[in-house]
Amino acid sequence: MPISLVGLDQDPPPHSRKCKPASPPNQELKASSDYITITDQYLQKIGAGLGYDYILSYRVGGHMLYANPSLDITQEVIKYLNQEYKK
Repeated sequence: MPISLVGLDQDPPPHSRKCKPASPPNQELKASSDYITITDQYLQKIGAGLGYDYILSYRVGGHMLYANPSLDITQEVIKYLNQEYKK
């Protein structure tokens, strides 16, 4: 069965002309940033309030959404890595 393609020189379908213009990129970026900030603050309260050590995202390769600050070993790891790199 042959496939027909719409020519580029044709007018777009009528319903596509009625779409409202997209939000300016800066507005979308600010809205996204605000959402992330508010969600993070909320998750920090939930995690600490419920006594969780970690809250993980459900996505594959997901992100850590909350971690108990008392379990942060970053400084110990940096110290160890610096000692190893000096060898």
